[in-house]
Amino acid sequence: MNRCVNCSIVALDAFLCTNCTAVLRADLTSAEWLANELDVTLTRQSRTAAPNVGYVHTGSDETPLPFDERASIAAALLRNTLSTWARDATESRGLVYDGDTTTAGIARWLRGNVDSLRQSATVGELMDGVASVVRDSVRAIDARAMKIFQGPCHAPTAFGKCQAELWSHRSEPIILCVECGASHTWTGRQQWLDAIIENRLLTAAELIDAIYLRRGIMLQEKRIHEWAYRNRLRVRGKTFDRRPLYRAGDAFKLIRKQERASGRR
Repeated sequence: MNRCVNCSIVALDAFLCTNCTAVLRADLTSAEWLANELDVTLTRQSRTAAPNVGYVHTGSDETPLPFDERASIAAALLRNTLSTWARDATESRGLVYDGDTTTAGIARWLRGNVDSLRQSATVGELMDGVASVVRDSVRAIDARAMKIFQGPCHAPTAFGKCQAELWSHRSEPIILCVECGASHTWTGRQQWLDAIIENRLLTAAELIDAIYLRRGIMLQEKRIHEWAYRNRLRVRGKTFDRRPLYRAGDAFKLIRKQERASGRR
């Protein structure tokens, strides 16, 4: 009997449990989308800087990086990580690569072979590597310019529930399904997504990504650990390598409380 290399629960016939496999599959879906968004950013088809801000500070004494340079670095890391694991899969798992040569194509191929990849003892390293480059890619694209995943449509149709994915910018109050034409409100989708994610246990790194994508607020991991130290955010568990886990809903509640105190909606 195996235990999941990511969360340590029983994984039966694989090295990654069902829940962590779903997380890896979701990260690879994000990687595919981010690869295309980074291409857009690098060709300057979207604006990734505020009107009076042309640089991103790295948190060190080094010279700040221009937005497009940061996107270039993120795109290179994303491609290198995905191609490395695709090559490893063909060599160690005997898989045949039949995807296209774009970064998005590599991510799509990996996602399509997740059931095989979870049988590998190195799948934990794959999961960490993909999560890391997805996080870096997200930070290289300004939240206001990004389309955010709003979940499946699920509007009733003559053929059952619509399974199309919904994506929209933050500035769009109404989200239209491109498949069935159903309309959804931004507020309604946010409540639905928050309900889905609020019980997820996340590391500090994963939590700041969730906060960035769900609330448009960028925090440092240090802030999460400070909240925990001051007993404002409860540690709900540990990863296999003893990293603390926090409940996403607890952090969202804390942020909403701070926003109400500051008068922000």
